[in-house]
Amino acid sequence: MIFEDDFFDEWLNEEVRRVQGKIKSSLPLDADDKVILILKAQVNHFHHLDVELRDDIRVFREDMHARMEQIDRRFEQVDRHLEQVDKHLEQVDKHLEQVDRRLEQADQRFEQIDKRFEQMDRRFEQTQDELRRLYQAINTQTWKMIGALGLIVILARLAGGLQPITG
Repeated sequence: MIFEDDFFDEWLNEEVRRVQGKIKSSLPLDADDKVILILKAQVNHFHHLDVELRDDIRVFREDMHARMEQIDRRFEQVDRHLEQVDKHLEQVDKHLEQVDRRLEQADQRFEQIDKRFEQMDRRFEQTQDELRRLYQAINTQTWKMIGALGLIVILARLAGGLQPITG
């Protein structure tokens, strides 16, 4: 983070209060005042974007949790089915060849399921990586933008102020 201990937020809030005081007193705003208001609007906008992104991630996690619970229930169903198969195998010794063939098919199905889970794991990791990169990109761009606006304000002050905007 560029600023520590909320230095930037405190400074910006103080500047906004100063500009609001000018507005309440019906004093004219100079370019610096207008830049301060724009900067505060951008900071608020980025905050809301951050909140929305975190909300989207929370919803995504809840959805993934629900999907995993469905998968767990399906596995429980498969487990119950396998228990029935085991009981049936104990009762039917004369059909061992057929049972062996069925077990081979089940093994192939489990291998397919394992491959699907591996694919799902890779997709989930890719999605998480993409979300991390997206959040980092948004965060980086946000701070670049805030830094650029701050630099503009500082340079304008160093240059003797901006000319008032007339319209």
